[in-house]
Amino acid sequence: MTVLRNDKNRDGVGLETSEIETHLGVQFKTEPISTGFNFERPPKESIITPAVRKMITVCVVGLALLVIVVGVITLVNIAQLRAEKAAQEEAAKASEEVKILPEPVGPAESLPKSELAAADVKKADADWVRATAASANISVTALEAYASAALTLEHEKPNCGIGWNTLAAIGQVETAHGTIDGAQLDSTGRAYPRIIGVALDGSRFTATPDTDAGRYDNDRVWDRAVGPMQFTPETWEKYKRDSNGDGKIDIDNIYDQSLAAATLLCTIGGDLREGGNWIRAIAAYNPSVAYNNSVAEVADRYAAIAAG
Repeated sequence: MTVLRNDKNRDGVGLETSEIETHLGVQFKTEPISTGFNFERPPKESIITPAVRKMITVCVVGLALLVIVVGVITLVNIAQLRAEKAAQEEAAKASEEVKILPEPVGPAESLPKSELAAADVKKADADWVRATAASANISVTALEAYASAALTLEHEKPNCGIGWNTLAAIGQVETAHGTIDGAQLDSTGRAYPRIIGVALDGSRFTATPDTDAGRYDNDRVWDRAVGPMQFTPETWEKYKRDSNGDGKIDIDNIYDQSLAAATLLCTIGGDLREGGNWIRAIAAYNPSVAYNNSVAEVADRYAAIAAG
């Protein structure tokens, strides 16, 4: 028989099932009681659908690519900053090696009238010089020297294509347009005190034993770069010219040195409108790669100022 279980005696004391079965002489059958209710919970629907999963994948991949791109850009910027810093340090180092000697007068050669007449020097427009000098923060004297030299070479060698900004860039990198260490250009373009570089004794630059018996640089052992555009005596002898029409060739005069520099660059580089030729010409002036980069950077800046 089937008996509903009540596991308590009359005194309310709980009994074991085996004791009840013995007492009554029956054996209980236990059956599950159906309540009519289903307590199983329905499965939850996942909120991560295939579309959402795909979107998450795309976002993760995109984020990874963004991190990679940002990393590459950062590395490139760091490399550029290091290169620029190296170029600036090299240029600063070169400037530190230019010293002022307290000698107000240097050598100036008189030219035969025939040679003077052969130099057909062109003059830059005065209004343009004043306006551009103010914009570029260059003295009128220095800019007139650069522009006149470029115009003269444009007349003499029209296929050269040298620009005033290249000469101005060299003047800036070499001696800050003749103003390094307190030097100044007088009304004729002469640097005072004289600007004379360190001895080229091989300690930092190519050793260049004396070639002028100290005539230009006052050094009878080693050559030194001289003047606002820093010509060595040997190079000056090859390219020296009179640009201001005073009948003299003066290594301390920015007009004469600018024309000599333009002549050197056009002679060695040829058509300076070609990038490779321009680089080769500047390398002849100074073989340092950092120097070449510094001159190029300043030349571009001056060209942009003039164009703006």
